[in-house]
Amino acid sequence: MSTPGLVHFSLGALAIALASPAAAQSADTPATAEDEALGDIVVTAQRKSEDLQKAALAVTVATGDDLIDKGVTSVQQLSDVTPSLEISAATGTYTWFSVRGVSNTGANAFADPALAVNIDGVYLAAPAAIRGMMFDIERVEVLKGPQGTLYGRNATAGAINIISRKPTFETSGNLTAEVGNHDSIFAQAAVNIPLSDKVAVRAAGMSSNRNGWFSDGSGDDEMVAGRVSLLFEPAQNLSLLLVGDFANQGGRGGGSTIYKLCGGKPCYPGGAWAGLADLSEEFSPYAAQTRNTYLDNAYRGLTGQLDFDADFATFTVIASHRSADVDYASTTVGFLINEQQQSEQTSIEARLASSGEGPLSWVLGGYYLKTKMDARSRTENATGRSFGDQLTNTGTTTWAAFGQATFAVTDRLRVVGGLRYTTEKKFSDTERYNIPNLVGPDPIFPDIPPGAPIYDVDESARWNAVNWKAGIEYDIFDRSLFYANVSTGFKAGGFFSGPPGGDTYDPEHLTAYVAGLKNRFFDNRLQLNAELFYMDYRDQQISYTKQVGTASIFVTENAGKLVSKGVEIEADWLAARHTRLSAQIQYLDAEYRDLVYFTPFPPPASTACALTRGLPQGTEVDCSGLAALQSPKWAIGGEIEQGIELRDGAMLIGRVGAQYESNRETHVNYLPDTIARANTRWDASLTWEAPDANLRVSAFVKNLTNTATPTYLRPSSTFNANGAVIAVLQAPRTYGIRLNANF
Repeated sequence: MSTPGLVHFSLGALAIALASPAAAQSADTPATAEDEALGDIVVTAQRKSEDLQKAALAVTVATGDDLIDKGVTSVQQLSDVTPSLEISAATGTYTWFSVRGVSNTGANAFADPALAVNIDGVYLAAPAAIRGMMFDIERVEVLKGPQGTLYGRNATAGAINIISRKPTFETSGNLTAEVGNHDSIFAQAAVNIPLSDKVAVRAAGMSSNRNGWFSDGSGDDEMVAGRVSLLFEPAQNLSLLLVGDFANQGGRGGGSTIYKLCGGKPCYPGGAWAGLADLSEEFSPYAAQTRNTYLDNAYRGLTGQLDFDADFATFTVIASHRSADVDYASTTVGFLINEQQQSEQTSIEARLASSGEGPLSWVLGGYYLKTKMDARSRTENATGRSFGDQLTNTGTTTWAAFGQATFAVTDRLRVVGGLRYTTEKKFSDTERYNIPNLVGPDPIFPDIPPGAPIYDVDESARWNAVNWKAGIEYDIFDRSLFYANVSTGFKAGGFFSGPPGGDTYDPEHLTAYVAGLKNRFFDNRLQLNAELFYMDYRDQQISYTKQVGTASIFVTENAGKLVSKGVEIEADWLAARHTRLSAQIQYLDAEYRDLVYFTPFPPPASTACALTRGLPQGTEVDCSGLAALQSPKWAIGGEIEQGIELRDGAMLIGRVGAQYESNRETHVNYLPDTIARANTRWDASLTWEAPDANLRVSAFVKNLTNTATPTYLRPSSTFNANGAVIAVLQAPRTYGIRLNANF
């Protein structure tokens, strides 16, 4: 039986086995209508509050309780919530995202992501700043596909909205404490106190500490974070929310291992959890990898939100200032990178949203963002036995105006239109030096770069774009919505270290066509949503490392045309009062129709790309017609939750979940060695819940079968000699005990 078939069969058999006792229990225990229906979820994905089932776009929502039950404590773990979201940890504090074939391998201060991450309505502009915010969460919204009209900047793949819990006028609090293997200790707590009938404050914090997964101690976790929110409501229609937050990150940071083909079959020669520092022989004749990796990062934020509710509309202003001070040494991608980075951003968004009364509803707004980043990055070039020393000073100023309106033609039919104008200016004053005859594992870097810079990127540029959206919504029945729309996305161009005339890249553009259904059946016991999508991507920005002159450079280039099409289905079924089944299925066909790049060091002959050698620009690598990176044809997730009511009114709740994904390409070289093979990961938990549901104790295990799942595979500097590939992996098997208390 194939792996997808095995997942379907196993979940189905388990559902049948568990459904019978649940049905018998519900017959003996009186049930309310609320117990026998799926609850409604309110989202703000379209810059207004609305029922998830009435929001005409593909969005997966996880509540704060869902995140706790799944053990999700970082943005990097959100692929546990929706299998169609591919996430890989990268060097230092960087994270790579991929949605529906749209991805971007951002790994330095120049890079812009393809997916926008927002915390409480504030876009996080710095790629390294997505840390220390996943605690005391109300919900997380994962929006799929371009969000160019309402979100704009760098949302060509989609957006992740993280919404923290806000102060209320009731005294309350909560505590989560967890212990597990790898000497893991995690805790988060919050307290909410009304200071008067107009002022309330909420304070929350978290602490996480865990040993590394890999034998050399890498892959650990060390984080402390806090957030204080103050709500002031001087009048019924006026509120002011102030939020200050911080996060401090330490430890060794991410890790990786060696993966290769052994006798034609993939293997981990040192074992899946052997760290790079313990695999020196795999890097011969080049220097071994350092054991002295570290993270020393600090993040700070201050946000204010003003809401004024007039009779006809609500006026909202969100102003924020955020900063990050990053210092790390990392070998996650197979060579040493040592970077110190300071970034700041200031943003203001003002919008006016109609009250929703009458046939026309609308939202109008303006957005301003200013960023500044200074960084010094020293990068090992093992092939050239040297280090690059790059001093980067870069920044962005963005202005945008946007609007979206929905007009009810009839009681059931609505038309939708949206428009956004963006102007974005970037500058760079960057110098790249070469330090020859210097190689790891623990080089001593000169305080001042020697000699003259090999590349001096003193550039500025401005890009303007108009994004738009047009669509229809039709209520087939009261709880059945059909929608269809076409929308566009845009990401500005930028710079990288290179010779004059070869240090810039152009904007990328995306047009997406979608048609979807959102349904509730059987008295709101079954929710079934589906979306068909077709995306036409032009001039996609792809990033990779290549030799440019005497330097090994992380470059960004435009890759012609990508077409991505497929279907995504989400189902949630309350089969009985205490039996719930959910599933997510995505079929994806993402292909580069035009992907050509040039490099002086081409991939080996085993590449699936066509090679044309001897050209003035180097070797032409033509990967047209191949699957998009990080795009498995099948991504499937499912979960079964079964409750058993005890005599004293307490509950036992069992959960079993699985995620499957088929083969996917992970590297632009398109080698057989860099294909992540199909895999299935299983999670399980058993929870005791007190009669009042305010106390819960859970035993859990994640990745039950201890499957080694690569998120990224990169040929090492010694690949041509011994076929060694650097493998970044998802977490191994973890297990422990978790306590949740509300008071």
